[in-house]
Amino acid sequence: MSGVFLRKKFSDIDLSDGFFDSLKNDYIEFSTWFQKKSDSGDYAFVFFDEYGIGAFVYIKKEYSESIILTNNTILPPTNRIKIGSFKFDRRLSGHNIGKRVLTLILQYWQKLNDFDEIYFTIFDKYHALINLITRFGFVRVGTKNTNGRNEGVYILTKRSGQKNLDECLTNGVENVCDIIID
Repeated sequence: MSGVFLRKKFSDIDLSDGFFDSLKNDYIEFSTWFQKKSDSGDYAFVFFDEYGIGAFVYIKKEYSESIILTNNTILPPTNRIKIGSFKFDRRLSGHNIGKRVLTLILQYWQKLNDFDEIYFTIFDKYHALINLITRFGFVRVGTKNTNGRNEGVYILTKRSGQKNLDECLTNGVENVCDIIID
């Protein structure tokens, strides 16, 4: 299997590609969100192979934002990295590409001095992704309601997850796929 990750402007990514159908079904506002990212010149990482789009990863920096959970717990404001989209086509299963990409994201985050936390929000039905990130030390801290839908909030802090993270970053990087960033 060969392919490449490219850093692409949202405006250069074909939202009509069937790859995005499940995101559009899960997130009614996905097309509107995507258009806003396109209009603002934001970037995402997109994996392409001989079959087309195989993965889409979007990360963003959040500065001094709180996270309000459904049980009225408020996670205090801090600088966080949010992995806002992390979707891989089924055809990539068994190639450890998700693990490799998550490893690279965590290595990038480790180098950022001003960001002590990194997090995902994930629907409970995505068992494989939840299993992957919990192996890296992410912990479910609660549930967040977004537009009437509940998603689990999984956070990794540099302090609490360091042992797991160090092990994954040391052992998880073998055979990392080639990544080209334009």
